[in-house]
Amino acid sequence: MASQNTEQKNNLMVQMEYYQYNVCASCHPEDDFFAVVSDTISPIKQKYPYEIAVYNTFRAEDKKRFEKRLQELMLKEADVSLPTLIMISEDSEALVCLSGLDEIKEKLEDTLKQAAKPGQFVSSEAALESDEKTEAASLIENESQNQMQISSSDWKEQLREAVSKDKSSDSVILYFSTVSCTDCSEVKSLLKKMTDEQTTKKPLVIHEFNIAEEDNVVLLQKLFSIYDVASDKQQVPIVFFSGGSQV
Repeated sequence: MASQNTEQKNNLMVQMEYYQYNVCASCHPEDDFFAVVSDTISPIKQKYPYEIAVYNTFRAEDKKRFEKRLQELMLKEADVSLPTLIMISEDSEALVCLSGLDEIKEKLEDTLKQAAKPGQFVSSEAALESDEKTEAASLIENESQNQMQISSSDWKEQLREAVSKDKSSDSVILYFSTVSCTDCSEVKSLLKKMTDEQTTKKPLVIHEFNIAEEDNVVLLQKLFSIYDVASDKQQVPIVFFSGGSQV
């Protein structure tokens, strides 16, 4: 019993970061992950303590954090699939990555036990020589910047094309939605009611963008930046109008 208590005291508090891609405010895909947690590591939490933070890579701030963690592991986004679980070291660097819910379910308990033991994992950066780290980080950063430039190069033209035919009206709403979203359906009904009740003096024009289409995601994320939309509000449904944005 004494040795068991000593082992428990020696175990580290494991920090875990769970990354998912979720555009829908009424959807909660992280529930599947926490069901796995409940079935696997919740019963051993007293012996192997842990804390879990959830991040949504649809949000620019969380995506940057995810990219930084992958860089610490010398991985690219193409090397992993979401959802992704990353264990964090005592010095706040990524130690190990579990990619996809199936792998998380299969390896979560064993990986937690390893991560709780001091010195069991050596981070990818620590395992590389200084010049190798610098070169790898530079390549990943350059690739990320190039992709960003390509994806955001035509957002202004996309927006201009969307509203160009509405020059006669200054009442234009940009509405972003996605499929299978309860909240989106409710907002769409509300907007339809608004157009049905509008006056002819100042017609209201509504443009709907389905963010399942990649170009619309780029446009929406640019609007998040322009209107300084809070990170916890960066989901759909959302509408933008001349005075700002409204979730």
